[in-house]
Amino acid sequence: MYTVGAIISAVFFVLGLLQAKFSKENPELKKLIKQTVVVFVSSLAGITIMQQMTSSSGSTTKTPNVFIDNPNF
Repeated sequence: MYTVGAIISAVFFVLGLLQAKFSKENPELKKLIKQTVVVFVSSLAGITIMQQMTSSSGSTTKTPNVFIDNPNF
């Protein structure tokens, strides 16, 4: 979970630097780092919510595996 969030944040950071470089702007690193932290927290929250939604709806009632016939021995 943290690995995916870190990868998403790293991609966001690199794309932010590339955007600043190609647009000939002075990259504001402090602002970009704050935005990257927000992206990291948001991605963790999104991943957590998705895991909670899939785990609660994915649990269906299964029939137990028991023998109901006469034994074959």
